[in-house]
Amino acid sequence: MKRLFLFLTTLIVLTSAQAKSLKVLFVGNSYTYVGAMPEILRTMAEAKGHELIYEQQTPGGRSFQQHWEEKKAVEKMKAGNFDVIVLQNQSFEPVGDPEKMMKYGKLLAAEVDKSGAEKLYYLTMAYNAPVKWMQGDSEEARKGIALLPQMHERLVESYTRLANETEGRIAPVGIAWKLAYESNPDLQLHSADHSHPTTTGAYLTSLVFYSTLFDEEASDMPGELTVEMRKKDKIKFIKIKLDAQTRKTLEAAAKAACKE
Repeated sequence: MKRLFLFLTTLIVLTSAQAKSLKVLFVGNSYTYVGAMPEILRTMAEAKGHELIYEQQTPGGRSFQQHWEEKKAVEKMKAGNFDVIVLQNQSFEPVGDPEKMMKYGKLLAAEVDKSGAEKLYYLTMAYNAPVKWMQGDSEEARKGIALLPQMHERLVESYTRLANETEGRIAPVGIAWKLAYESNPDLQLHSADHSHPTTTGAYLTSLVFYSTLFDEEASDMPGELTVEMRKKDKIKFIKIKLDAQTRKTLEAAAKAACKE
């Protein structure tokens, strides 16, 4: 009986030692909040015995330059005592104007360093078709259409360069999306605007962040979730129900991307 008690006590200590508690700040835009990604991630962490406390500074469409000039993100960095700060730029700027991304990304990264938090870059996904602003005959639209076939490669290049030059890490979301589509082209990760995630896309993004933040494979996650999404003063409940095969496909893509 005494040996059994000692064994159980040791087991409890080991299990507790493996659990993590992280406080994370997401600095980005709608690519973070559409589909309630941070809340899906928090729910996944909870299901695996971890704790995720998060805050967001994610107004729609914001670029690194806008975050820098508005100062709200930097103020949160200074005040929050975060373990990790996630930086995510406007969706197309890393493709169309990487030097601007480098300039303001480095300024934000320096503030993350001052706060003592770890830097984590959210490598976003490419559009899966021309988006609304690419329609028409403006110079901006023509440039966007010309660069669209290279979007994934340029996103990887820009985020990797910024991470290397600021000694940060990457959450390879865009890579996971590409691998998932290659595995199953019928997946619906993009919403009808060809840019933002569906709930399935947000689920895949959350898997990548789980693996990256908690340094473990995102496997056997709950396939049915109801999560709360807050936008300003409005609360919306989002239901996710994935069949076993889709969940396994997404988990495999997240695993492969994080290894890569």
